[in-house]
Amino acid sequence: MDADQFKVFMEEVVKQFMPNPNVSNGPENQMYNISNIQPFETFDAEKENFKFYQQRFENYLKMKNIFSNKNFCHQMLLNSIGSTHFKILVAIVAPKEINEFTYDQLMKKLEEYLCPKVNVLVAQHKFLSLYQTKGNLYQNTWHS
Repeated sequence: MDADQFKVFMEEVVKQFMPNPNVSNGPENQMYNISNIQPFETFDAEKENFKFYQQRFENYLKMKNIFSNKNFCHQMLLNSIGSTHFKILVAIVAPKEINEFTYDQLMKKLEEYLCPKVNVLVAQHKFLSLYQTKGNLYQNTWHS
């Protein structure tokens, strides 16, 4: 590869990673090279709380410099959440279409479903229903 070929090659590489100079720098008009942004890992309720997943997901979007474009965040969420939770999300927002909701609205719906508020009276009853057995094991006499 000679110097001219290398220069052309490097210009093409730079074009892939730089925003389009003919478009304003506002977040609504910013161009993204989608092929360089990999989907985030799917949510697994057995591994982590949804609030932690949400924080990691939004950190990923900020790191990729796409958090300001909420339409793109919406698409990334739907692409990254996984098929199981995508079906749950579709059921939660029914009868409306999933694309009728904003990114923030979808996150709120998922959080309400996956992190329900704890009923203090029920939690207290479960706690008071525990008793200590031989070997310091706790058993629950209350069945849900």
